[in-house]
Amino acid sequence: MKTWLCSTFRVLACVLAVAARVAHAQETVNYASVSGRVTDSQSAVVPGARVTARQTDTNVKAETDTDAEGRSAFRT
Repeated sequence: MKTWLCSTFRVLACVLAVAARVAHAQETVNYASVSGRVTDSQSAVVPGARVTARQTDTNVKAETDTDAEGRSAFRT
């Protein structure tokens, strides 16, 4: 009886350890944002500047223009 109980406990511990790793591996990030402000060498804002963001792993690009205050933002 004691041997069976120890074996059952070991199997249960292994299953729980594997399940914990699998659940952690499934974590995802669903939302992100990047924002900034474009200024020139005199620190004046640059409205209408084209800003490009590129995801380095996939080379997917997104573009936007700065607003009247030089701000831009990318949100997913």
